[in-house]
Amino acid sequence: MTGKSQQAPSRQVYYQQLNRNISVCRANNSRFALLVFNLQKFREINIYFGHQLGDAVLMQVAERIGRILRPCDMLFNIGSDEFAVLLTDVKTPRLIEMATVKILEAISANQEIEGNVLSVTAVAGAALFPDHADDRDDLLKSADAALQYARAQQLDYFIFDASVQIKEQRWSDLKNNLRHALDN
Repeated sequence: MTGKSQQAPSRQVYYQQLNRNISVCRANNSRFALLVFNLQKFREINIYFGHQLGDAVLMQVAERIGRILRPCDMLFNIGSDEFAVLLTDVKTPRLIEMATVKILEAISANQEIEGNVLSVTAVAGAALFPDHADDRDDLLKSADAALQYARAQQLDYFIFDASVQIKEQRWSDLKNNLRHALDN
């Protein structure tokens, strides 16, 4: 979905576009960013207001994000409450931060749907190709790791940092080793 379209493409189209972006970046020695947004407490909207209203919220979120994107960027709905944005031609990592903040602000603006005023928030993770990954799967993992780190640290967003991932992995390994030692 570009800035003008109203329905986000499927996950299969998302993977195809990621592959295309990677090929273009390799050929042109350029960069692009993958931003992943997870709506917070979206399940509660579906439970308390129904799936029809939840779907309307998703459409409104997609429209708001789409209005912020440049024509060359793309938006995908990759899960019931997850969106991905591909920012092309990223000259500086600062663009990632600026776009992420604008998108989070747009998502969090109150929404009036069917007479209900709803507040939706999101958390985001971002990764830059080729800086944070060599291929599609690693880029997806890096963006997801950034998203999980943002959640765990109660941040609005986090841009992938390999040193943080290493520390998180060491901490996870230490906890697992302690559990194993206590079980034996």
